[in-house]
Amino acid sequence: MVQTRSMTVEGKKVSVDKPIITSWVLHSVKQILGTGFIRNLIVKTFQPDIKNAKIMRTFDAFQQYETAPFDDKQQKIVTYCEKIIKLTKRVVFTATNIQQNSSDFETHYQSYIVDNKNKMVHIIDPAMNTSAKKGYGIYKPMVSTDIVIPFFTENGYNSNFVSMTNPAQTNKKDVFCQSWSLYILLELLENGIHTVDIPLTQLDKYELLLDFYKQVLTISDVVDELNNVFVNCIEENKWDIEENGGNVRNIIGTNASEFLCNMKAEDLL
Repeated sequence: MVQTRSMTVEGKKVSVDKPIITSWVLHSVKQILGTGFIRNLIVKTFQPDIKNAKIMRTFDAFQQYETAPFDDKQQKIVTYCEKIIKLTKRVVFTATNIQQNSSDFETHYQSYIVDNKNKMVHIIDPAMNTSAKKGYGIYKPMVSTDIVIPFFTENGYNSNFVSMTNPAQTNKKDVFCQSWSLYILLELLENGIHTVDIPLTQLDKYELLLDFYKQVLTISDVVDELNNVFVNCIEENKWDIEENGGNVRNIIGTNASEFLCNMKAEDLL
């Protein structure tokens, strides 16, 4: 277990480093679950017979603005979709809303199950709220509405957003869209297309998410990647951490995967 410094406040011991460790462990989890390599590894581990595994892709939000030729993420997604509709089997991929300018760092992950046999695209938007008047949830699924759906519609496909008993994301403090989109994708691959059961309360949602994290941490490469990314994050941000009262030497010795397995749902709130 990680050893944290503590201080006494009104007779109670309060860890100085634990909140900092918690924040950076969660940041590291979000970072690795947003990468194509780790997402593909998790999907292939839990669905070893998945078709077209070699061409699963994850398109991040970021375009290259500094030097020509500029990275047109929309065209990359369209080119990929042109390739996968030529296949006969189901294809899985993920994309995020594309940044609107060089200072836009907001992402919103959406995953897709493309059923080429039946010409259907099942869209996973963790924030989707089908009962909302605006037709979506707290985040607009722009990569779906502006790029993916129009492309497949033009090619004779139907599209639908996967239904959930409750939206996974209803609070903008919940920044785990990369985790939710992967969890829901795996649920659909395991049990077929259906209404996915998502708890109502935030605490229950995070209980579910923590259980999911513990499942993926049974994969040794995921454990290694999480621990490595955590250490790198601490090293890159050590000055800010120290300014906020953290003991970098102590924090960097934390086993991030072990720490995550011992977290409680309240820690994600």
